[in-house]
Amino acid sequence: MMKISATPYREAIIRLCALRLRYQRACRNPSFGVVALATLMSQLEDAERDVERYEQKSIRI
Repeated sequence: MMKISATPYREAIIRLCALRLRYQRACRNPSFGVVALATLMSQLEDAERDVERYEQKSIRI
């Protein structure tokens, strides 16, 4: 039986979507700290760059 795994691009999109949801929920939560929100925003920006990098790689191919 062959194991099917997600491509790095697909994993990056899934991570980006999950981080966006977490960020939206955190913004609505008044008890969420500013530092934690900034950390989450940084992770979100990193995920966006990862997706852009994989999209650029797929365009070149």
